[in-house]
Amino acid sequence: MTSTSVRVERADGAVKPIVCQPWCREGDGHQDALFASDQHCWSEDRVIALTMNESIDGGPATWRDTSDAIAYAMVFLDRAPGESTSVCVGYADRFAIKFTPTEACLLAAALLAMAHVAEQ
Repeated sequence: MTSTSVRVERADGAVKPIVCQPWCREGDGHQDALFASDQHCWSEDRVIALTMNESIDGGPATWRDTSDAIAYAMVFLDRAPGESTSVCVGYADRFAIKFTPTEACLLAAALLAMAHVAEQ
């Protein structure tokens, strides 16, 4: 799905604020957005260190002074204007995979099942 940038002008040059989702980390209607397509509601990230993976800079995956050096996954919610809420799983700010809430529940169940098998 492609989104178009719609500009709804206000006197100060910004677009009209939206009603944010209750979990939106901005929560102010995205008043400073220049385009309606910029008015995403994003939740706070839940970050998981990936200790079995190399760090982003190629060394061992350990916590360091700079969080950019470690490999990590993050889970967050995203709701783009005019779209449904998606559950996103990202890798080190490099990419994210979007899931419907139902797909996220199926993925979570599969991960839990595999983790339980691996622990035996």
